[in-house]
Amino acid sequence: MADEPPTAAVRPNADGTDKNKELQSPAVHSAIARAKQEWECTVDALPQVVCVLDGHCNIVRANRAIETWALGRVREVQGRNLHNLLHPGCDACECVLSHCLEEAWAALPVSGAANFELRDAVLGRVLNVTLRIMSSGIQDAPASPAAERAVIVLSDITELHTIQADLQAMNDQLETRIEERTCELQVSREELSMLSVQLMTAQENERKRIAQELHDSIGQSLSAIKYSLERAVEMTHARGPEAPRALLLTTIVRVQQTLESIRSIAMNLRPSLLDDLGAVSAVRWFCREFNEVYAPLKAHADLSVTDDAVPVSLATPIFRTVQESLNNVARHAQASNAFVSMRSDDSLLTLEICDDGIGFDPRKLGGASTQGGHGLSGLRERASKSGGTFSLQSKRGCGTVVRVGWRIGRDRERQPVTTHTGFTLLELLVVMVIIGILAGFVAPRYFAQVGKSQVKAARAQIDAFDKALDQYRVDVGRFPTTEEGLAGLMTAPPGETAWGGPYLKKAVPPDPWGHAYIYVSPGEHNDVDILSYGKDGQPGGSGESADLTNW
Repeated sequence: MADEPPTAAVRPNADGTDKNKELQSPAVHSAIARAKQEWECTVDALPQVVCVLDGHCNIVRANRAIETWALGRVREVQGRNLHNLLHPGCDACECVLSHCLEEAWAALPVSGAANFELRDAVLGRVLNVTLRIMSSGIQDAPASPAAERAVIVLSDITELHTIQADLQAMNDQLETRIEERTCELQVSREELSMLSVQLMTAQENERKRIAQELHDSIGQSLSAIKYSLERAVEMTHARGPEAPRALLLTTIVRVQQTLESIRSIAMNLRPSLLDDLGAVSAVRWFCREFNEVYAPLKAHADLSVTDDAVPVSLATPIFRTVQESLNNVARHAQASNAFVSMRSDDSLLTLEICDDGIGFDPRKLGGASTQGGHGLSGLRERASKSGGTFSLQSKRGCGTVVRVGWRIGRDRERQPVTTHTGFTLLELLVVMVIIGILAGFVAPRYFAQVGKSQVKAARAQIDAFDKALDQYRVDVGRFPTTEEGLAGLMTAPPGETAWGGPYLKKAVPPDPWGHAYIYVSPGEHNDVDILSYGKDGQPGGSGESADLTNW
């Protein structure tokens, strides 16, 4: 074999018999068998079901994932229809999987491949199905059944879909929490605005009451004293120094009454006992005064603490809570008795005001408690600001109990001590992953909410400009010209003596995106036109870039 020319062993004859002899050698057969076995082992190791199908969608060969999926044994499934294997006993006419396989098979001659996903209730899996035409691997091979074969790969993506569903649920939950938090902030802002209005109303009512008392008591008394003194001077000139004695004595009595009126007004504003003695003495005094003013209603004070036991910082909140609560009893409760008690232990000071009146249903007051005259929001806010806890119990026909508690003593004065410890690398990695997930889901929606807030802010500014311009027209008789612009709301135009501004609390702001508002007078749509071009600063657009106008 070695003395023969090298070319003689490989030179084919015309009919190719030498080539066939070479392919039929034991070494070639062994190499082919080994490669075939390695390839089969590789395919059998895949978690996906891989099948070779003939032209009738019957299984020619399949890998061992068939057994992993509990569809049968590899040798038993050969020759079986794929749909019947996956859905034994299923009516193909009504089966979604059968329809999807038929459509994919029909698309193979055109596209050469097809893919679809399906949640299969029979297998209890979410399937990703890929179908491709199987090439024979032989050039210029004649048409044969092998040419009609195809390879199908069934992947179980149930876990992937579960993860996607969990992520979507997290996304929806985050969006819900953002919306809830936005609503909570809106409610808090409305409550704050309502409390601000209530505060201004209370201040105005207090000023009105003080002015009325000064006019009715102090003013009248001083006028009478002035008149008496004038009469005394006249009598002194006419009848001698002894004549006005009786009139002067009457004047002294009136001066004394005026001093008492002044003292009463001052005590109502802020009792001096509150600063001189403390909260307990001030509460006792107020209960006595309350009994004199509201004679049919009896206020009982049971104060088992001393002035020294009450922290100075709590004196005013305690007194105002008692004052407001007893005033509520007098106005609303229709009670015969009110009870004020104060007790304390080493760490807790408790104030309780109750009555035997008609009571009410706290749930029906809701957020309108401040408008209903009960002032419950003010009591709750005062307790919270002073570090206390507020509770209310009431029922129709059973009276009302208001209870406020404060931490005192060492527990109140002690500052919390925070112990800082290090973090492990695993803890830091977990925190970084959580932050990354939250950033991916929350950030886009947060900035979307910011964009909506900027649009709302722009509309609110335009509404404020409209109201200010209406007041400007009332005072001046016209709107600012286009040249004067919105600056006319803050600076009087030359020669306008009727200008009563400024009509805005602060300087004219730009829109939330930093662009100046456009003002036209007279306008094409209204008496005046005010508009913002939105985020992009250009006419037209949509979303945050849409134009915002006052028409």
